Amino acid sequence: MITRTRSLLAAVWVLVGLATGGPVRAQSLYSAAGLGLPVEAADGRARALGSFGIGLWGSSVSPVDPAAAGMSGIPSAIMVAQPSWVEYERSAEDRGEVRGTRFPFVGIGYPLLSGTASVIFRSVFDQRFESASSATLELPGGPLEVEDRFQQEGGVSAITVGYARRIRPGLAVGLNVGRYSGSLRRTFTRSFGDVRDPAAVQPFQTGGFWSYSGMNVTAGATADVGSVLRVSASATWSSALQA
Repeated sequence: MITRTRSLLAAVWVLVGLATGGPVRAQSLYSAAGLGLPVEAADGRARALGSFGIGLWGSSVSPVDPAAAGMSGIPSAIMVAQPSWVEYERSAEDRGEVRGTRFPFVGIGYPLLSGTASVIFRSVFDQRFESASSATLELPGGPLEVEDRFQQEGGVSAITVGYARRIRPGLAVGLNVGRYSGSLRRTFTRSFGDVRDPAAVQPFQTGGFWSYSGMNVTAGATADVGSVLRVSASATWSSALQA
């Protein structure tokens, strides 16, 4: 009986992992020309649970679990920081490190009209990218060294306002309405090496600028069953992302 119970629990955990595990997306080199790298705007507990940020115990301001804010009637705030320490080495001469901190998620909740109103600022796609490469062009006058540099700066973000309310002890409902925003600037530059007439061969540059818009709505409910179990559900609708 004990072995059978362990097998059943193992099967349940496997099913939960398959259902909640996020797919590997936008990890290709070609994502530089797409939407970019998805940003998981989750708090520490959600991150530790595989970014499954719904149904967590307590009260929090969350873009994926709008009813969670209604489980508490006190002001609250959350801010997520993502520090990075990166060391790179391409050759013995080309090495270094990059350090920085991003804040992809800031949420504020405040009691209002027997419930909790919230405002959330979060990143959706990070589109900061830079690359450089060198090449040699064979021209009638001889080989010519060129350097190509591609830069893009920007991303897709979302601004969300929400309202959650506890309709009875242990049961809360919530609704978040958000708007996509953000912008992206891309620049491609080709510069030439040693040429006989620098005035005749000028660096070439092209690029563009995009701004984003769109809407998203998330509705959810959270219920506490006794003091050891919480059941939550949420559904999100998103319009097309316009650029």
